[in-house]
Formats: sequence, C-alpha cells, structure tokens
Amino acid sequence: MNKYEREWNGVWARKNLLSHFVDRGRNVYNQIFTNLFRPYFLKNKIFLEVGCGTSSLLLKNARYFRKSYGLDISDEALKLSETNAKKMRVENVRFIKGDCFKMPIKENSVDVVWSQGLIEHFENPLKIVTEHYRICQSGGVVLISTPAKYSYQHLWYKITRPKMLRKFWPWTEQEFYNKKKYEKLLEGLNYDYEIFYLPKDISRAFIILKIKK
Repeated sequence: MNKYEREWNGVWARKNLLSHFVDRGRNVYNQIFTNLFRPYFLKNKIFLEVGCGTSSLLLKNARYFRKSYGLDISDEALKLSETNAKKMRVENVRFIKGDCFKMPIKENSVDVVWSQGLIEHFENPLKIVTEHYRICQSGGVVLISTPAKYSYQHLWYKITRPKMLRKFWPWTEQEFYNKKKYEKLLEGLNYDYEIFYLPKDISRAFIILKIKK
C-alpha cells in the first residue's frame, strides 16, 4: 500500500460532522457539474470518473451513458461507491481500483474522462492529465475540475494550516489553480484545450480544464 492509498483510505473512512457538511456541499455542486456533461449525454458513450470517491456525481449521471466507470485508489472509497450504487439501483456502472498515474484502462477507450478534486492533491499532476488524455477516445473530451485560487476554499485552506486547526480541512494537502497555473502545466503540449470557471457558480470556487481529443 503506497502513501496515497493510505492517505485516501483515511479520508474516506472518516465520519464526523465536517464530513456531513462536505457531503451536503458536494450535492449542491453536483447539479452544477452535471450541466458540464449535458452535451455528451448520449447512450452510445462511455463515461469514466478518475478518483471517483463516493461516486455521488457519477451515479447521478450514469443513466445517460451506455457504460460508466469509477476509478479510485482507495478501497474505502470503492466500498462507499458500491454501497451507493446498490442504494440508487444503478446497474450500468463498474468500479475499478487503480492508480491515476497509470490507469488499468486501454488507450483511446473512453468518450468522456472526468475528474474533480484530484490532480491538485498529487505531485506531478501533468502525468495524471496525460493519463486522462491517453485513455480518451479520439473525438472525446477530458474534463478536469480543480478548486480555484483565491476562492473561499483557498481562504479556508490557508486558515486551517496551523496544526490545531487541520481537522477542519477535510482533504489532504493540495494546490489551487488559476488559468496561468494550468497554462504553465500544459506548456509544450499540443492539446486543444480551454480553461474556464465552473459555469453558474457565482462563488467561482472551481476552475475547469477542457481538452478535446
């Protein structure tokens, strides 16, 4: 078990009041994120969420795709995802244990590759982005969401850095993104991409990288 697996098993095994508020906030943003996928809601498409966690967003949208997959390195996350799939009676979804740096998925095999709250937690995020691109089908799209720099999330992260307050930050250490940070990350890559803030989010809490293949 590597350090990332240990860290994320700890995150998803945690059950406290803060987790409850995080879940409620996730449900609010899931509706806004869903609007990003609407242009790709076709029954012949394959959807994959990298770092699926509890799969709340994946399961909400699985019915709009032919097949849906959730990939995560954490056994705890995958257990929660399986439980949630059964509760919601979603049958066209499969969960895969895998490392986002080297996914056990064939090249050019997925129409819509999505991740949210993933790359900012890892060293060498470019490797994760290129893995998204590798498995994406020609004519498909990669959508990556990260917390935005100078958003309320960034402020809360800064406040909770003292050791006594770290229990009030629900995730592991992370970076925050803006357009310049994404552009620097992708420098030298011949990708057809655009960068924008999550539409309809007046708080501008999330910034999106969209790559067409």
